[in-house]
Amino acid sequence: MAKKRFYFVFIVLAVVFCTNSVVLAADSREIDVVFRKAKSAGGKIIASDKKVIDKFISISLNELVNAVDFKEMAEIRGEIVSRSIKKKPTQYSLAFSSALKKGLQPALANVAGVSDQSRKIQLKLNLLILLTQVESMELAPVGMSMVDDENAAVRYWAVSSVANSAISSQLKSKVIGDPKLVKQILSKFEKMINDKTLPEILNLIVGFADALDTPQADALLVRIADVRIELYAAWKVKFELMDAGLLNSLARSIKSGKTGSKKEIAEIARRFGQLYSYVMQRYILGIQTLDASQKAQLAFVLADVEQTSISKLLGQNQNQIKRLVSNSNPRSLVSLGNEHDSLLGNASRAGRLGSELNYHYGKPGSKQIIAPKRLSAPVISDK
Repeated sequence: MAKKRFYFVFIVLAVVFCTNSVVLAADSREIDVVFRKAKSAGGKIIASDKKVIDKFISISLNELVNAVDFKEMAEIRGEIVSRSIKKKPTQYSLAFSSALKKGLQPALANVAGVSDQSRKIQLKLNLLILLTQVESMELAPVGMSMVDDENAAVRYWAVSSVANSAISSQLKSKVIGDPKLVKQILSKFEKMINDKTLPEILNLIVGFADALDTPQADALLVRIADVRIELYAAWKVKFELMDAGLLNSLARSIKSGKTGSKKEIAEIARRFGQLYSYVMQRYILGIQTLDASQKAQLAFVLADVEQTSISKLLGQNQNQIKRLVSNSNPRSLVSLGNEHDSLLGNASRAGRLGSELNYHYGKPGSKQIIAPKRLSAPVISDK
């Protein structure tokens, strides 16, 4: 599994950085004139400019699909992106996105007919990274159509083309926002989340949901938290580092209290408490069985969430956990266990966090449970 994860991360990074300048076979002089004019005129264009943009996109996408190798694909992609304007919606950027959306339909149809699977994956990746780098919510439906692809790297970039800060900002904008599209995206993400979903993909979705800050987005965070809790309980969790972002996102939802009733906020708090408890228990119980990277990730999550979120939730600065995880000697581990019980609760007393946020660990309608679930003995899994 370690080799597979390294290969996945390598592919994700390599497809971005394999980009150098190249001269397109198509004459780029026309688009460059329109591009420079639009930049100096606040993005304004005329009807004839749109035709130039359409022509440039059409020819460029055709060249990309017919490129001889991955390097050429990436170079052509870079040339397309270099002619985009991303800071704010303008006549030019809207025309550029519209041309891309129209041109991608035949391009993807051509890709679907490619028999060489390696080449097909390379083409999909470059088209998806193109969407990611252009940063237009108008292109989100294209990326969403590929989030269920059988290839992990393609799924990652399909989600990345939608779940990024630029797209979330556009979607919730009072001027150009699209609440209907937001619901469609979140519903699609909810359906694809399970215990087999790559944590790198979950991490993208967490950031996206956190930025949107809506009841549906909060429900998505809760769903992801439930998946992570199950994986911790089974000692099958990967990429522990992502739980810092997830826990901090849950805490922001709890603190703001804007997106749900008191009962709903209490349910978010229950997930926060149980997930943070499992992170701490995994660190303590796995000190002899987890590798250095796993322990470092867990230590970071514990310290970062304590500083970023728990201090705010309790209304006072906390640094005890950070101090204890910096020294993994037996005495520190015992003290960390005591801090766990004080903060999160045990069989004999409720924790400070539960008392402050008014939640318990039992499901709605069930008997109140003041202590989080306990992890079983470590299970050595194939990393």
